[in-house]
Amino acid sequence: MTALIKAGGRLVAALSLAAFPAGALAASSNLSFTAHSLNLSPGNPSLLLALDGQGDGYEVATVDDSSGRAWIRVTKTDLQGAVVASSQFGGTGTDTPTAIKVDAQAEVVIAGTTNSKDFPVTVALVPAIQKSAAFVVKLDSGLVNITASTLIGGSKYAPSYQGSGTVASGLDVDSEGDIYLGGGTAALDFPVTAGAYQTTPPGYDEFGAAAFGFLAEISPSLDKIIFATYYGPNTVPCTGSDCIDAWAQSILGEIAVDGSGAVIASSGLVKFAPGGGSVLWSTVIPPDGYDGYEDPLAFAVDDNGNVVVVGVALWGEAASAGAVQSCDSSTQTGGFVAKLSGSNGSIQFLTYFGCRVGAVSPGEDPSVNSVAVDPSGTIWITGTADPSSLPLTPSSPSGSSYLAALAPDGSSVEALYTAFAAFDPTAGVPVGMFGQALALTPTGTPVVLGSSGFLMLSNTAGGPSLLGVANSAGSAASGLVALAELASFYGTGLGPATPLDAQVVNGVVESSLGGYQLLFGGVAAPLLYMSANQINAVVPNEVSGQDSVSVTLVTPSGTFPLADLYMRPSEPEIFHDPVSGYAVAINQDGTLNSASNPAHAGELVSIWGTGSGAPNGGVFPVDGTIVPSSGSTLSYPALPVSVLAGYLDSLEVVYAGDSPGEVFGLLQVNFQVPQPLPSESAAAGSLVVSLQVGAAVSGTEWIYVAP
Repeated sequence: MTALIKAGGRLVAALSLAAFPAGALAASSNLSFTAHSLNLSPGNPSLLLALDGQGDGYEVATVDDSSGRAWIRVTKTDLQGAVVASSQFGGTGTDTPTAIKVDAQAEVVIAGTTNSKDFPVTVALVPAIQKSAAFVVKLDSGLVNITASTLIGGSKYAPSYQGSGTVASGLDVDSEGDIYLGGGTAALDFPVTAGAYQTTPPGYDEFGAAAFGFLAEISPSLDKIIFATYYGPNTVPCTGSDCIDAWAQSILGEIAVDGSGAVIASSGLVKFAPGGGSVLWSTVIPPDGYDGYEDPLAFAVDDNGNVVVVGVALWGEAASAGAVQSCDSSTQTGGFVAKLSGSNGSIQFLTYFGCRVGAVSPGEDPSVNSVAVDPSGTIWITGTADPSSLPLTPSSPSGSSYLAALAPDGSSVEALYTAFAAFDPTAGVPVGMFGQALALTPTGTPVVLGSSGFLMLSNTAGGPSLLGVANSAGSAASGLVALAELASFYGTGLGPATPLDAQVVNGVVESSLGGYQLLFGGVAAPLLYMSANQINAVVPNEVSGQDSVSVTLVTPSGTFPLADLYMRPSEPEIFHDPVSGYAVAINQDGTLNSASNPAHAGELVSIWGTGSGAPNGGVFPVDGTIVPSSGSTLSYPALPVSVLAGYLDSLEVVYAGDSPGEVFGLLQVNFQVPQPLPSESAAAGSLVVSLQVGAAVSGTEWIYVAP
């Protein structure tokens, strides 16, 4: 059998099979990062982030329990990123959180949309709700109790309206604890207040109905609507038959309250006077009337009342003179950052951040997703993009999620960090270490949330910086590991400038290379490869029985924290060739599976993976043991192993266990290609497979097949 992870007689832990190096460039700032898993399963991406006045974090995700019921989970983390509390709530329908804030009293306020009839409500703010409703939930700072919860929406809709009802998108709180909620509604009886800017309900006819944006101010106890207004037009530009069912659909997606009590909201961009009775100004980006499209995804108000807006722009809008990046007219999408005057809405600058021209890899469409402004006026942003399209190119290979700092006038990039990210075809979004949301600590350093379920903490002390964690065979960042899993860590300053391969002494991979060690809960892990940007290691067996484990790096210059990870019974992934994207597989005759040498129906194929967990009987060999090439010492996973075709059909597995001649933790699986081939596989010349160990299922990979 061909050795998969040997080079010159020394193990290199599939360096050539699955390498996703991450890099960073800092123009004037020098941050290092540690990664802290939020214990989220694949398919449950993290969504929202807020910090309190002490710097403790609150993160929101939607998770599934063992029965498949979805819950809104709120997690509290301390200054070191450790999870200190967790709570979940929701009904039996669909509950979607969209915004989170922490008020001056340290209560956690979460807004979103629900169609659950049994959503937990403590205050009946409106008498009756039909269709979906916007919700506001307040929890105490320890996440022990819901202190107040309410719904807002309406009970009357046009007979022709087929939409969802009322949805919440934006949220903010003022210094007094009043809550400002923005969203959209088609309710004819939405509880608008006397003297509001727009009180007439949406129009309709027999063909359809309009939907308006709404803005509401609610008392801290959620028992009173201080003001509420509709906002939006009934009609859209049209002529003739194009006007049939052409009703406008508006929404106030993001909102922010300035120091005066005025509210800035995105539907275009509009600023409401305190009390919601009038509009001070409204604008679009850019103001030149070009038929493009901008989607503001977030904005922040700086100390001078100016509004910094970020999002996605289509069709090559013009950037300001002196912008850090312009995208030409062939650009299909681009992330953007703009600053508007708080007094009149005029644009002070508009710059792109990432441009898409032509096709890009999945998950690399440019998007600026979150923004915060520090006391000096520096603009911090996070998002996703093809790293080669960013205004500064990192000095080493990089991932497609990023954190960046821009000068207050948008004229320069003061810092740029890129991190591990991969496209999740199931979720249809990029899953990265950065990119989802960010907030600033009381000292002004950024805390970044990645959709991969990592909270990334930064510091200015220097030292190694972790920018990615993954199963060595996988293609997505993950904060979940299993015993004996081959795991990869990516970043900067992790190891020596000259890479070091594994050293095998007396049949065991050494746990120290060149004065470096990687400790899991204080236990040194076998090291399969080490360089400045990547470490490949084997999760030690001694962490068995632990729910979580802290990973630290020992270097010749000191010891540094890297990550907090969670343990799972299994977390399988299949090794693949990063060039072809197909699984590394050996056909029944011992030859490499390829397009010119496919496996035939009914034949056996061998694939390799890792993350299968404890062996049968629970008897582990010494960490880093090289499995003998002969003899009767092979072990097998304690959990059942299956190979699935397209996640559905289980194929016949004839062997699943140790890979002779390789490090313990590498799983070899021999299975039979179905006969006859599924029609789609025969036509495509490939069979999509995934590996299931216990309840956990890997991502999909492909092997070449023929009838």
